[in-house]
Amino acid sequence: MLLLYNANERDSRYPNVPMLKDLGCEDAPALGFITVGPRGLPENISRKLRETFKKVYDSAEFQRALDSCDLPYDYLEGARFEKSLRDQYDWYKIFLKKIGVKN
Repeated sequence: MLLLYNANERDSRYPNVPMLKDLGCEDAPALGFITVGPRGLPENISRKLRETFKKVYDSAEFQRALDSCDLPYDYLEGARFEKSLRDQYDWYKIFLKKIGVKN
């Protein structure tokens, strides 16, 4: 069976390919590539990295490259990123317990 795991909404390029939530797993989080820096990273370096990653993300060349690999893309930073990461952590904690994975 073909299915979109890494998606919060149906991909317009594959309108007939189901997502996990179509198969009853309503709250499965989307996966993604995450870039983080070390704790205590100076703010000026952190800001420069965020600006650079955002500039690359916004570039047509980068988005074409992702599209050519059929990789969906979304850019999160700050509070949106933190909420997404916490939601994923909470979901996996419950999911792994449901399927019998022990600490």
